[in-house]
This record gives sequence, C-alpha cells and structure tokens, in this order.
Amino acid sequence: MRYKEVAKMKVFDVFSITNRGIVLSGEIIEGEISSGNYFKLNIEGRELIYQINSVESFRTETKANIGLLIRFENNPDLSYLENATGQIIEILVTI
Repeated sequence: MRYKEVAKMKVFDVFSITNRGIVLSGEIIEGEISSGNYFKLNIEGRELIYQINSVESFRTETKANIGLLIRFENNPDLSYLENATGQIIEILVTI
C-alpha cells in the first residue's frame, strides 16, 4: 500500500480503553485528521502503520486536544505504542 502524509500530531499520552482499543491523545501540529486515516510511528527501529478507527476531540482550559482510537486484536507490536508519548506521528492517507 502507498501512503501520502496529510497531517502531523504530537502525542502527549497513550492509554487503553477496555474492549475498545488504545488511545493516542495529543495536539495536531498541522493538517487535518479523520477516521480511516493511518498513522506512522518510527520507534525503536521499527516503522509501524495503523489505521485510525475513531477521532475524538476534547478541550482543556488552555487548548483543544485530540484522541485517536486504534483497535487492537492481539497484535504484539501495539506494545510499542506505549512508548509513543512525546513523539511526532505522521498522519497518512492511501494513494
């Protein structure tokens, strides 16, 4: 599959929601993010690409943040997402 970058996001936190998946929360640096997009994370020598199942936005007192829900089904690579805090991830679409 071929991809094109459409946005970037800084990850502030990673957590799981039982029976839903893993959430990467953070701030959009540039572009727009939609459900169905993909994201790419380069961490510990691996390039990981996952589809975004849901996008949620929420406000703090000072700014708006976003959460990306990633479903998981016994995928051992998802443990790498726990190390995504502080990383810049690329948001992709297929071309």
